[in-house]
Amino acid sequence: FVLPPTDAYHRKLTFTELATVFKDIVKVDKTMVQDKLCIQVHRAQGARELGSGLEEIADAIEARARKAEEAELQEAIGFRHVMDLVSRFNKPIVGHNMLMDLVQLEAHFGNDLPESLPDFRAQVAAKFPLIFDTKHMIASAPAPLARHFNAGSRLDCVYRVLCGDSFRHPKIELHEGFERYGDTAAHHEAGYDAYITGAAFLRLPPVMVVSM
Repeated sequence: FVLPPTDAYHRKLTFTELATVFKDIVKVDKTMVQDKLCIQVHRAQGARELGSGLEEIADAIEARARKAEEAELQEAIGFRHVMDLVSRFNKPIVGHNMLMDLVQLEAHFGNDLPESLPDFRAQVAAKFPLIFDTKHMIASAPAPLARHFNAGSRLDCVYRVLCGDSFRHPKIELHEGFERYGDTAAHHEAGYDAYITGAAFLRLPPVMVVSM
C-alpha cells in the first residue's frame, strides 16, 4: 500500500521509523503518485509472525512500537545510567577542582539544585559518599608535602610535580596501543585530564600518609 503524501520532514521520519523498527516485517520504497513523492510499503517475510487477524496484527505492531520507544528513551537517558551505577555500588569519584563539575552533573542528570551550599553538599554526598578532589587534598596537605606544590595547585602543575623523582610510586604504565598520553601533553582534552587526575590521585595518598 501507499501512504498519503506529506512534507519532506515527516516523510523522512516515517521512512526511517519503518526502515528500523519494522525492518523485518515491511519493506519501504519511494513512489510517485500524481506527481507527489510518497512512501510505498510492502509486506516482508517476517510479517507472518504478526498473526493473521487485523486486531492481532495491530496489537503486535503497537507492542513493537512501545518497545522501540522505550529503547529510545533509555538511550536518551545516556550518562544518567553511569551515575546511577556509580551511586549504587558506592564507587569513588576522583576529580580536580571539581565543585562546578559536581554542580553540572547534579543540575543536568540529578535533581534540582538546592538554594544553599550546605544543602547541595548533603544532596551530592547522599548519592556519592566517596568524592576525592586532588586540588582540595593538596590544599589540606601537611607542610612537608605542601611545600612541593609551591608553584601552584593547577592540574598540570600538580601532575608535573608528581612525575618528579620524589614521587616514583606507584609506577603507572599506559596500555599497549594507548601510549599517546605518555609522550604528548593534551591539556583540557577530557581523556588526558582524566588520566593525569587519576595518576595524581594514585600518587598522592601514600605520600600524604607518610608525611602525616
